[in-house]
Amino acid sequence: MVVILLPAYNEASGIGQLLSRIAATLDHNDCDYHIVVVNDGSTDQTKNIVSQYAKQGSITLLSHPTNQGLGKAMKTGISYICSNFNGDDILVTMDADNTHDPQMIKLMVRAIKGGAEVVIGSRFLG
Repeated sequence: MVVILLPAYNEASGIGQLLSRIAATLDHNDCDYHIVVVNDGSTDQTKNIVSQYAKQGSITLLSHPTNQGLGKAMKTGISYICSNFNGDDILVTMDADNTHDPQMIKLMVRAIKGGAEVVIGSRFLG
């Protein structure tokens, strides 16, 4: 299984589209996946948008009551994933602002399944 961690703070403008893009990409590739969104105290509609998508399945929403920063959101998400998923699952972290291309997930997963222990991608490198 591929577990995608999305730490999010005030990402209402793009989070819905990103969740749809991830689902379309991974569903098309017959990939077993789960998305974990950590809402880091957003003051916009991020939490409500993710809650609507979570009703459709394969998404878990975790929330901080106030903004605690990216590091704490990542820690919350990783702790949850370590407690609730298999140690053999693949963890992918992405920005929740819809600037990372979900198509890259399948390339990163392929590298991991090919023997890489860690795969790092950047939208700044072409």
